Amino acid sequence: MLKFAGRGYFVGTDLPQDLQHVHHWPDADISAIVEDILQSPA
Repeated sequence: MLKFAGRGYFVGTDLPQDLQHVHHWPDADISAIVEDILQSPA
């Protein structure tokens, strides 16, 4: 489902093998992710 959403994020230390296509932010919090989404081109 993350592939179809257009932009995916994984917050955690170990990125699962099947989520290699998402943005891996080991230490991000929800406010940083929301800010990144809002600043991204549509």
